[in-house]
Amino acid sequence: MTQFQPIRGVVDQFPESNACWQHIISKLVENVDLMGYKEIKLPILEQTELFLRSVGTQSDIVQKEMYSFEDHGKEHLCLRPEGTAGCMRAYLNQCFREAPFQRFWYYGPMFRRERPQKGRLRQFHQFGLEIIGYDEIMPEIELLLLGHRLFDELIQNSKPVLEINYLGGKESRASYTNALKEYFSTYKNDFDEIHLYRYENNILRLLDTKDDAILKLVKNAPKLSDYITHDDATAFNTMKKIIDELGIPYVVNERLVRGLDYYSGLVFEWVSDQLGAQGTICAGGRYNGLSNQIGGPDVFATGLSIGIERLVSLVEYDTEQKKAIYLVPDTQEDLIAMPSLVSLLHEEQIPLFSHFCVSQRKKQIKRANKYGAKYIGFVTQEKVEIIDLVQDNESVSLKHNEVKAFYERRLRS
Repeated sequence: MTQFQPIRGVVDQFPESNACWQHIISKLVENVDLMGYKEIKLPILEQTELFLRSVGTQSDIVQKEMYSFEDHGKEHLCLRPEGTAGCMRAYLNQCFREAPFQRFWYYGPMFRRERPQKGRLRQFHQFGLEIIGYDEIMPEIELLLLGHRLFDELIQNSKPVLEINYLGGKESRASYTNALKEYFSTYKNDFDEIHLYRYENNILRLLDTKDDAILKLVKNAPKLSDYITHDDATAFNTMKKIIDELGIPYVVNERLVRGLDYYSGLVFEWVSDQLGAQGTICAGGRYNGLSNQIGGPDVFATGLSIGIERLVSLVEYDTEQKKAIYLVPDTQEDLIAMPSLVSLLHEEQIPLFSHFCVSQRKKQIKRANKYGAKYIGFVTQEKVEIIDLVQDNESVSLKHNEVKAFYERRLRS
């Protein structure tokens, strides 16, 4: 026992839970690799200014949640709260001129100082996809198709619901913004500083509030569909038609605007009713304005991110029985024989686990079963007594160089 405990909202992850994580990540990588996405490894540390510009100075992330600090060189840095801004920064630095069309995937920890609860940690993991360089419709359809197939394969019960909305271009957003400003103007004197800033600078963010009093006002607010331009309505209808043809179920949620300032066009979320208040397991949308916000030229882009902790809680995964041999020395004198046998089996790519302590056989078998091994091998200097822990508890005595043939014969039977 130690006096040191994990930081609140940061958890230790032990081997027992890793099998499901590895299963999920391997499925994600396998599927996106088939669609031409390539991994980009992004730094955990970024300049704080990157997120002040991209996420928005009055967003919850910047106001309350970022882990930012000034280092010894007086540089303002932060632990990344999300991956999209860093991915766009990397693209502008390295790819924009020479390789403007990109499909990236990334995976890793993100950091936000949120109030810990189910589905919400201060260190959490995201798997992200970004399609950069292509105008709207087809990239969005590709992401929705990928997400639909991934969640359909991974989640057996209580499938998440895909919610979509279309924020439109500048003209649609301007008309809708004016309507919202007129509606909320009656109530703005009661707003706190953050909501008043949103009212004045990006009123769509009021629709994304978590404040109960303002949520009641949002219910009667104007709907975006009443102010969208003909061209934007046509684009949204085209997307919905293609989604229907692909057999992807969805609902239109006109209050869905996403919580970051850089979104435009189509936005979407997969939401589960099994996770309480933190029901969103995947979210994304088009963000053509992000590059410009961080000092770059206009760049077409769209993407999504998947919350791995939330997805893990929805995936039913039975750990397969390990086909490993659990090796233990039969006596203290036999311990010297372990390294050569381990070397031999490892060279033959036979899975094993070495336990270097001598104790009663009953205890050793109990440990091997707890590990999940198929066999236990009691090692002597000349032979190995192998017991099948799964099928028949049959015991067989073998020379060290006979173990491979035995193992392969048992796998075929």
